[in-house]
Amino acid sequence: MPAVGGTLDLAAIGTGSALEGAIASTSTPSPAPTSNLQEGIEPGLVSPGLLGFLPVFAIALVCIGLFLSLTAKLRKVNHRQARLDAEEAAAADAATAVGADPAADAGTGRPADESPR
Repeated sequence: MPAVGGTLDLAAIGTGSALEGAIASTSTPSPAPTSNLQEGIEPGLVSPGLLGFLPVFAIALVCIGLFLSLTAKLRKVNHRQARLDAEEAAAADAATAVGADPAADAGTGRPADESPR
């Protein structure tokens, strides 16, 4: 099939080409699908009903509970870290105001390189 400018040349294919025959032969599934539905029921109208809805709803409730729990725990961690940062900043300010070594450990008053005994 000749291509013109990178596109398919539809004039070269024609209307009765082998390509149309190949498309038409592959459009019907083989073997034909069988339906297990009762007569008179359309496949598009069948739904999972209550037995399909309840598990999905239960999973959604569990996920919401987990998300709320995670949010609460993350807030607690952030609050605790902010409190520790404020305490360390206050201790460093107090140590600097007294004239102590600025490299001193904020909690013990020892220089940072001195190990506990």
